[in-house]
Amino acid sequence: MINVFTTMISHITLSLFCFNFWCCSRTFLSIIGGVIAGIWGFTGFTGFVFYFVVMLAASFGLAAKAKFSADSYFDSWNRVLLDGILGGLMSFVLFWTFAYDIVHIF
Repeated sequence: MINVFTTMISHITLSLFCFNFWCCSRTFLSIIGGVIAGIWGFTGFTGFVFYFVVMLAASFGLAAKAKFSADSYFDSWNRVLLDGILGGLMSFVLFWTFAYDIVHIF
């Protein structure tokens, strides 16, 4: 019985660690992607397409790091592919406009 609880606690701890790490990674990539998009001068729809390309590359990178067996580390593939994508969008837009203003306007 104790072994079952130990296994459950270790699985929950690992899941929370991976989720927190992944959300922080997506936020960090959103900030870096926003700065790059601003420096490169992307405007309008092109900038948003760039954001989703960065998030797609991040999802692929995480899946490759997990050796394409998301069940070992996450609840489902949705955690790998979709979680946190829209959460980093505001950070992306903030740093995108900030970098664009500094490089191209001032």
